[in-house]
Amino acid sequence: MLKLNKKPGFMLIEVLCSISIVLILLTVILASALNTRKLQDINKKKYEYVTVMDAVKNEMLLNRTYDDIKKLYSENKKIIHKEQLTLSSIQNTELQDLFNENTKAEDTYLLLGVIDGKVLTINLELHAKVNSKEEVITCSFSKGNY
Repeated sequence: MLKLNKKPGFMLIEVLCSISIVLILLTVILASALNTRKLQDINKKKYEYVTVMDAVKNEMLLNRTYDDIKKLYSENKKIIHKEQLTLSSIQNTELQDLFNENTKAEDTYLLLGVIDGKVLTINLELHAKVNSKEEVITCSFSKGNY
């Protein structure tokens, strides 16, 4: 007959190893899930900012004249503050009221730059604080006096 060797310490080591492997896997899964959630939030913010910038660009390009944009820039109205950087405020507010004097008091703002000429070159820069660092999203387009 075969004789069984019982070593009680050996069983305890197996259990501890399996528990530690499960805990390591669980830690890796939770860390990747948290990073995925964080990246989703960052991408959502960036998408909202790009959508707002596109709405401002379309408003200036399609609904404003060459003279309106020159007048806006000559009055030193170059900044849209964070409170007004929403789609509803851009759609419901006049462009003259949307832009404010040149003050940079907040972390997030949209800056208007115009290069004068027969064809205006309009530069929009959205300065936003995303993930504790400032990112600049730029957009350039032209509007002519035809």
